[in-house]
Amino acid sequence: MIALLLAAQAATTLDSFDTPGRWKAQGSDGVIATASEQGGALRLGYDFGKVSGYAFVARSLAIDWAADYEVTLRVRGTGGLNDLQLKFTDASGANVWWFQRRNFRPSEEWQTLRIRKRDIEFAWGPTADKVLRHSDRVELVVVRGRDGGAGTIEIDDLRYVVLPPPTPLPPPRASDPRAIDRDPRTAWIGKGGEGWRIDFGGRQSLGGLTLRWEGAAPRYAIETSDDGKRWAGVRTVDGGDGGDDPIALADLETRWLRVMLPRGAKAARLAELVVEPPEWGRRRTRSSPRWPRPRRVAPFRAASPNSPIGRWSGRMAARHRD
Repeated sequence: MIALLLAAQAATTLDSFDTPGRWKAQGSDGVIATASEQGGALRLGYDFGKVSGYAFVARSLAIDWAADYEVTLRVRGTGGLNDLQLKFTDASGANVWWFQRRNFRPSEEWQTLRIRKRDIEFAWGPTADKVLRHSDRVELVVVRGRDGGAGTIEIDDLRYVVLPPPTPLPPPRASDPRAIDRDPRTAWIGKGGEGWRIDFGGRQSLGGLTLRWEGAAPRYAIETSDDGKRWAGVRTVDGGDGGDDPIALADLETRWLRVMLPRGAKAARLAELVVEPPEWGRRRTRSSPRWPRPRRVAPFRAASPNSPIGRWSGRMAARHRD
């Protein structure tokens, strides 16, 4: 067991899974868990049967954590929607930090999970220091979620990159500054086919948005872009009734963001767009199962800076659909 002291901006392979025997599988009562090698990767097989619980693989791995970092892990598999966790514990096993991806459905093709420092939270334990500075063990866990059942999770290329200190970004620029001037008397006025956009000057992180409409804005889309030319939808709202629309966009990163009104829509007035911090979105995702969400979710991409969490008075007559 070797502690990894990592230099800034250096990428280190924590585990290439060439020796999958280092990992041991275990399940809670009534849950079947197996570990096996699969084409140079580690496969966790699980079967929840008719019970709730969890299955995991774990190994000893000592890591000294830097001030800022990113962890990447290649994942693929089979099965339904369940919760995926990556846990790091100290030598005592009593103090636990974790990354959680709720309602995770593995794809048959490899995908890369990118886990930033802010995505890893203190889960539980007696320590007074909640900051992850050193860990001695890593676990990959599947917790029964909506679907349960049987399936597999394959993992490969667990890597760690130490990140340099963030570079301060310039003030954001909006196509119409009246929507970010914190003055409720001013507003961007758009009609069908038009959009309002903001350039953050670099990739920023946000947890969601609060859109403050003057009057009704029943339909609109939120889109992001890395270059200001190619756009990807992240939310579509149908049935908005005006007022304040709080929209959780947990762990989103982007350079540009825009609000688009569909063709044929009546004129709408956006008095203010408040960018919420990442913690805001994570709290809403975890603690508000009935939180109003958009009806349609387009392919998830990345967006933006901190703003104070606001109060809301309107409501969205919208539902979420996977």
